Amino acid sequence: MQHFEKLYDFFQTVPSFRQTRMLPTRVVQFANASQFRQYQVTDWEYGHYEFNGSRDWIAFGPSIPDHGLAHEYVHLLVTRGGLRPAAWLGEGIAELFSTVRGSAEGTVVGDPVEHRLRTLLGGAPVSVETLALIGPEEYLRFAPSIAGRFYAQSWALTHMLYLAPEYSPRFDEMLAAAGRGQPTPDAMQSIYARGLEQIAGDLAAYWRDRPKRLKVFPHRFGQAAAANVENVPVSPFERSLVIADLYAVMGKEDLAKRAFAAVDRDHSALDEIRSAGRKRAAALAAIYLHLARLAGTQTVATITKVFELPEVQDSGGPEHDAMTAELFYEFAMFAREAKLPPEKVISALSTAVRLRPDYLEARSKLGYAYLNGKDYTAALAAFEQVPQGSEVTSAALNGFCGIAMAYVDSGRYDEAAGLIIKARDWARGAIDMTQADQTALHIGQTAARFHLNAGNLAEAQQHATNARRYASQKADIDELARVLDLAAARSKGQFATRTGESLKRARGTTQSLECTPKGALLKVMVDGKSVLFDLPGPESVEVTGSAATSIELRCGPLKALSVSLEYAPPGVLSPASVGMIRRMEF
Repeated sequence: MQHFEKLYDFFQTVPSFRQTRMLPTRVVQFANASQFRQYQVTDWEYGHYEFNGSRDWIAFGPSIPDHGLAHEYVHLLVTRGGLRPAAWLGEGIAELFSTVRGSAEGTVVGDPVEHRLRTLLGGAPVSVETLALIGPEEYLRFAPSIAGRFYAQSWALTHMLYLAPEYSPRFDEMLAAAGRGQPTPDAMQSIYARGLEQIAGDLAAYWRDRPKRLKVFPHRFGQAAAANVENVPVSPFERSLVIADLYAVMGKEDLAKRAFAAVDRDHSALDEIRSAGRKRAAALAAIYLHLARLAGTQTVATITKVFELPEVQDSGGPEHDAMTAELFYEFAMFAREAKLPPEKVISALSTAVRLRPDYLEARSKLGYAYLNGKDYTAALAAFEQVPQGSEVTSAALNGFCGIAMAYVDSGRYDEAAGLIIKARDWARGAIDMTQADQTALHIGQTAARFHLNAGNLAEAQQHATNARRYASQKADIDELARVLDLAAARSKGQFATRTGESLKRARGTTQSLECTPKGALLKVMVDGKSVLFDLPGPESVEVTGSAATSIELRCGPLKALSVSLEYAPPGVLSPASVGMIRRMEF
């Protein structure tokens, strides 16, 4: 464990490998080879790293050299860094950095791995072309001798790319290409302007010269490790829980479920986690949560009580807080999946943000939790804490748009429009900007229609005019132009919109159009009665429906057509008129 602490202290000083995910790594050493055998991936390995998307494990047998520990730890760092290197590069990096050691100058990487070097120089190597094509899991099925050659050649090639003067300046670009999943031949060509055949020639020359090239880091290796290691006895509960989780992370779900059921049967998880104390309670709660999620929902009540324990929630220093924050984020996701009350999700995410204020993923999810609970003020405050240009900027922008749409639904159009103008500052690229613009367009269209129907013509014109800058489709442009035309037409003449106008609706069948010197009156049969409506000119009446384009309204009797009307009472042409028609749908 002390060597792992030394490795952690060192790699946190290397930008390419610095961890941001702080949930603890579980390391298990088995007492003998027979115990380790059922957890081995291959029969020739002395240890391996496992990752299942939510947690990290390193398991190894009764004896493992320091370079083996470092090898597996580098796999963890590469995975947590989001890289997806080809098989040769992943193993090559792990072998290269397995040589990490302290020196008078600082920390040294790059010493020859003697058994790899003997393999490399003692027989036919795996060609670079073959190396580039080996899949992520393929080498694990190799016979020991072939696996040895694969590891040796992977280490040798990575050593050259990292330390040879003509290659090393662009090694980080190679890592970035790996992170994008770019195939090795394409990456080599685009980064080094060399094909695999030329790379192979350079590699042969590089090792023929038996280089003594090293990378020296100023960090003093192992200087803080002793203070970070504390030996504590492991309880039967924790031992059993760890074994169950190791089954789970290796994909042996049936064994994991059975082992977890035995743990739950034989121990009180709540009491065990409470008695573990502040430093260990959160870590045990993490394992229990992972296994309970795999096992099903029968342990929901226990999980909820576990996360209410002060020992789990307590602050314990920056690294402990970061780990606990991630744990409460996972509990929040579990609570959401289990359909626990929204306040449980909000409480867990609030704890995560309290313990780690820069936990942007938790902060954005907290905003959504408030949004789903219709607490728009709290949601807005959460999203505003997400820095512009961060990795969750798009999530924050989605949140702003969601709040704006909620404002639209509740008629708070001005607030919605103002929020989107502000939220557009969070847009990182074309996709984000398109979403913001589409939301702004929807808000403008909806607000313009609302104000038009409410008789607030100036507001309708303002919203429609603002929305036109976001409209690119002909249908949207035509819709906004129609609103502006209607608002202009309804602002003058005897049929002008009146302050406080409120529309009513009626449905019936057309009977006749009575034309008078003052204007036209439409007679409609509504609920068995003839009803008169003022019919303004076509420029101020909206006519819609599948038959709208073929309708001819001429003075005199009309063909009986089904029509829905929106009208503003009272009428002005006749005491018998109930109102002025604003919209007709045939």
